[in-house]
Amino acid sequence: MTRYGAANALAWDRLHPRLPRRAAWLDHGDLPVLEGTLIRLTVRHLPGDRDPKPLWLRSSRTGVCPSHVDNLWQAFPRRFDLSCRGR
Repeated sequence: MTRYGAANALAWDRLHPRLPRRAAWLDHGDLPVLEGTLIRLTVRHLPGDRDPKPLWLRSSRTGVCPSHVDNLWQAFPRRFDLSCRGR
């Protein structure tokens, strides 16, 4: 990763987002709990000598091992490439 320097990923398992509105859930009574894994990715530097800010990613999978966390954040920049396969 010469363009970005060292990357550091921290992950928290079984977190759930606070739903900002009930509008879509009005007829459901209690709000659902949507657990997932939250990943905070930081890099040492950005191209063009820009100041890097943390990138927050969320996966709907829970109970992920450290190697799977690495696969998740490394797949994020390639997410648009995946949708173009087979065309």
